[in-house]
Amino acid sequence: MPLYLFDKDFVSKGPNLEADFSVPEYFAEDLFSLLGEESRPDYRWIIVGPEKSGSTFHKDPNSTSAWNAVVRGSKKWILYPPNVPPPGVHAGRSGADVVTSLSLMEWFVNFYKEAQEGAVAPVEGVVGAGDVIFVPRGWWHMAINLEETVAVTQNYVSSANLPHVLRFLRPGREDLVSGCRGGTPARRSLYRRFVAALAEARPDALAEAEAVEESYQAKVKANARLSSMFGPTGDDSGDGGPAAKRPALGFSFKFPTAPASPAANDTEGVKEAKNSNGFAFNFKMRS
Repeated sequence: MPLYLFDKDFVSKGPNLEADFSVPEYFAEDLFSLLGEESRPDYRWIIVGPEKSGSTFHKDPNSTSAWNAVVRGSKKWILYPPNVPPPGVHAGRSGADVVTSLSLMEWFVNFYKEAQEGAVAPVEGVVGAGDVIFVPRGWWHMAINLEETVAVTQNYVSSANLPHVLRFLRPGREDLVSGCRGGTPARRSLYRRFVAALAEARPDALAEAEAVEESYQAKVKANARLSSMFGPTGDDSGDGGPAAKRPALGFSFKFPTAPASPAANDTEGVKEAKNSNGFAFNFKMRS
């Protein structure tokens, strides 16, 4: 587990370093910048490490996206979509607690082969000096230095991922917010401060994000209604208590080994039909 340097204050420590790089044009929009340097969450780092150093699987903070540019050396990256935890990685429902291998090399020894054979193949590749990689919000990713490597990385909020960031920052999730230098009070107020800054400087982006969120919440409610109709009945509340009784449709399918002739039966409210190929289905209303 070689030492791996992540320095978020490299610009204040060496002001001349800021003039040595510029943000790639594809990532120029950064709405967190509306909060000002002192009020926004930590967002940029210089990263230095020897061969075999790096970062284990994680998701970037506050639902932000990121870019990472290698100045010298090379990095191997492995990425998985948000809903596909990498092999050997176990995350809590909130995403705040992640259990994974103690070191990068341990993961490669124990899980890399499994990753290649899994149902969802990872996105992987080597990023060399002068290359830039984009990490979408919510994606699992890890990076290991293949040699002594220096890189610069920055997290940002664009109009495209603004709805997701606002949803992440909403009150009640302060324990998941990170990078605020003012501690708990700053974490709790980040959503309010960010929305106020957007309303003043980018009302167009805020209105669009709110429209996306409204549509998202409508879909969530619609899915909840469908779940209540088609979900199982009985003690399935998930909290140990009895679930509310509700009407539901139950479906089942079976495939007889021998072809069956068309038939229809009605027994205790269960209807069954079979076609000439032997496929059968039945359905019933449950209360």
